[in-house]
Amino acid sequence: MKRQTVFKICLAVLLLMLPVYLRTLYEAHNYLRSAEKALSSHKTAEAIKDFASAVRWNSPGNYYAKEALTELKEIAFSDQTPRQLRLKALLRLKRGLKASRNFLQPASDNDPIIMKINTEIAGMMNNGKPASIREIPAPSVNFKFQFLAQVCFWLWIVSVAYSAFCGFMADGSIRRAELLRGVGFSLMFFLLWLMSLSFA
Repeated sequence: MKRQTVFKICLAVLLLMLPVYLRTLYEAHNYLRSAEKALSSHKTAEAIKDFASAVRWNSPGNYYAKEALTELKEIAFSDQTPRQLRLKALLRLKRGLKASRNFLQPASDNDPIIMKINTEIAGMMNNGKPASIREIPAPSVNFKFQFLAQVCFWLWIVSVAYSAFCGFMADGSIRRAELLRGVGFSLMFFLLWLMSLSFA
């Protein structure tokens, strides 16, 4: 395989994954700060929700998600936490781990921490009257924006591929116009994708 081809493939992968990775850091950071603010105001239930949301955005090397995981585990496994809040924290922790975006550490029912959570939940549910947990209704989905997000996502991928394969000559020299056009469209469709997801 030619060196130029390898370079193009690596560039395409980088352009494709970097924005997604940066978003995991951004979202985890925001949820972590929100949870810490709620916890300092003694709004434990709200903090649990935001800590779990930060855990869901976990990715390789994501410090903010790991910090949120540590904080949520302290609440979930602490005997000082009120029973109802503790059970809610355990359920949120389990859901957050299983929905994590960290492909290097996918969670499963056989993971020690998931097994520990299941044991704690079973013990609490069997120890007297189960704490009443109000299930949070699933958010409504705007299918128009969901469809638009999918379209923008694939257009973004096409734009990234165009930048990598049409922005360079066979000898490795840059085609300035094609590269700028591809990068411009990539940025535009990426922003539209994020905007569509926020409304979906």
